Amino acid sequence: MKKQLVIIGIVAILVTVGLSGCNDVSDTSPGITTAGKDKFVGHWMEKSNSNNVVDFFSNGTCKFINNLISTWNLTNDRLTITFPNSTGADPQQFSYEFSNNYKTLTITNLIWNDTHILTK
Repeated sequence: MKKQLVIIGIVAILVTVGLSGCNDVSDTSPGITTAGKDKFVGHWMEKSNSNNVVDFFSNGTCKFINNLISTWNLTNDRLTITFPNSTGADPQQFSYEFSNNYKTLTITNLIWNDTHILTK
């Protein structure tokens, strides 16, 4: 009887430890976890035009080179940027892809099909 309790206890501990590692989302679903958002935070410069700069902040705001402050969010694997006082399609959605160990960010505007390659 005592051996059965020990075995049940060990099995319960192994199941608990095994299931506790299942709460993280993999990189195939970026933007769902806080870790996904953390990949965006920082100073980014466009490869082809060093005048195009954007800073993503962890509080959900971003600043462009002309000091335009906007808000950003990640939903359904899309980067959404809401520009203040903008006309037309507001907010704007972008597909995104990281490369080079998260130091290169390629974003494509889903309305204009306009692609920008940014480096950190």
